[in-house]
Amino acid sequence: MIEHINPGFILLGGLVLVMVFLTTIIAAGDAYKEHKKSNALPIGFTAMALLVAFILYDGYSTKSTIDKNIELFQKGKELECSTLSSSYLVSKQTGWKLRKEAFSKDSLLVDVKYCKE
Repeated sequence: MIEHINPGFILLGGLVLVMVFLTTIIAAGDAYKEHKKSNALPIGFTAMALLVAFILYDGYSTKSTIDKNIELFQKGKELECSTLSSSYLVSKQTGWKLRKEAFSKDSLLVDVKYCKE
């Protein structure tokens, strides 16, 4: 599942985690100066946990989509796969083959995660 996590989400998540962490530290420091109890720590940790959970859920969802599409292809179903510029009907009957996590025909490769039934 880890290999299916979007690297962009990891980068964006890291930036958001740093901002939340710094905001939490600043808010906790201000509360400490005023001799008040800070609610920033639980809120900050909750935000960080939710962000990590979202990133892991996205990876799990992508893996599930890939597994489902490969299973449908192997059962002989026809899938509609899209790239940025084109759409293709992919099935064993039309000469497509499975290569790791991509469908191939001649010199064309289409990523399995961009297909639907």
